[in-house]
Parts: sequence; structure tokens; C-alpha cells
Amino acid sequence: MNDATVENRLRGLETFAQNTAVDLADIKATQRGHTATLADHTTTLAEHTETLADHTTILTGHTETLAEHTTILTGHTETLAEHTTILTGHTETLAEHTTILTGHTETLAEHTTILTGHTETLAEHTATLADHTETLAEHTATLAGHTETLAGHTVELAEIKATQAQHTDAIGGLQRSVDTLAREADARHTATTAMLRALLDRH
Repeated sequence: MNDATVENRLRGLETFAQNTAVDLADIKATQRGHTATLADHTTTLAEHTETLADHTTILTGHTETLAEHTTILTGHTETLAEHTTILTGHTETLAEHTTILTGHTETLAEHTTILTGHTETLAEHTATLADHTETLAEHTATLAGHTETLAGHTVELAEIKATQAQHTDAIGGLQRSVDTLAREADARHTATTAMLRALLDRH
């Protein structure tokens, strides 16, 4: 091998060594970057793992809440069905009440007509009552006159009763005198009768 060939090979080796050194430096730099990135990714992965655990816990809670809400929703659905049935019944009842109300409205119209007639009759009766009131006033005045006359008669009757009482007392006195005389006469008659019986018994 001549010197030129050796020199060419040496230059080639130097160039290869330089290129290899550059590549190695690049590889080391890239490795340091990858190591830093890996560290970042490891930290991020740890954070994500914790976040995933938190999210899993939250998801479990949400799943339980969803189950509770599903149960509540089922209850609400059943309640809604019941309320719908009740509402249907109320709607039917409302229709019946509307029909009844219509009948009552017609009856009210009839009663209003009757009331109008009664009002007119009441007006007539009021006029008649006014006439009767005037007549009553006249009768009251006449009654007042009769009352005064009755008062006079009452006084006269009192006087007559007083006189009658006096007569009653006098009659009572006379009756007592008659009773006394009768008792005395009976006593005398009894004595005479006893005397006559005694005489008869002797004979």
C-alpha cells in the first residue's frame, strides 16, 4: 500500500471519526432531550394517573347518582302516569261540571225572569201596603177615640164594681142575720118539740 492510499484512508477515517463524533454528540444531546422529555412524560403520566383515579372516583359517584336519578325518574314517570290519570278524571269531571253549570245558568235565567215578575208583584203589593197603611192610620185614630171612650167606661165600670161590692157586703150581712135567726128558730123549735115529747111520754 502506497503512501497516497494510506493518507486517503487516514483522511477517510478522520472524516468518519469527525462525523461519528458529531453524530455521537447529536445522539447524546438527543438522548438528554429524550431523558428530559421522558421525565416530563413520567411526571405527566403520574399526574394523569392521579387525575384518572380522581375521575374514576367521580365517575363512580356519577354512576351511583345516575342510578339514583334513574330510580327517581322511574318514580316520577309512575307519578306522572298517575297524575295523568287523575288529570283525565278531572277533565271529565270538569266537563260534567260545565254541563251542570250550563243547566244552572239556564235555571238562573228562568229564576231571573221569575224574580222580575216577583219584583213587579212586590211593587204592586207595596202600593197596596201604602193604601193599607193609610187605612191603618185612620183605624188607629178611630181606635184612639174608642180607647178614650173605653177609658171612660172603665172608670164607670170601676164605680159600678165599687157599688156592687157595697151591695155584696150588705147582702152578706143580711145573709148572716137570716142564718142567725134560722139557728135561733131551730133552737126554739127543738126545745118546744122536746117539751111536747115529754108531755106525751107522761100520758
